[in-house]
Amino acid sequence: MRELRPVRRTAGHGHGPRFGRHGPIEESRLAWKRYAVIVEEGETSFGAHVPDLPGCVAVAPTRAEVLRLIREAVAFHLEGLREQGSPLPAPSTVAFVDVAA
Repeated sequence: MRELRPVRRTAGHGHGPRFGRHGPIEESRLAWKRYAVIVEEGETSFGAHVPDLPGCVAVAPTRAEVLRLIREAVAFHLEGLREQGSPLPAPSTVAFVDVAA
């Protein structure tokens, strides 16, 4: 299992260069993907997981914080896959249905 560590970012609301194990990653060279995130509210915290990336999870006291953490977890997970030379999973298509309840 890989050791989790925070992703360093420059100031400015998460924009700017990301840093991987071997220095800055030029995000302009990376393809953007949009992964579905499931957020669940517990009694004292929020949890989030990404169905397309097994094991990619986050827990935090607020919804905003869990979304920030899961974004970092996804970036870290994909960085690890890239470093291993593994293919990146294609994001699933998400749909919602309305039902009377």
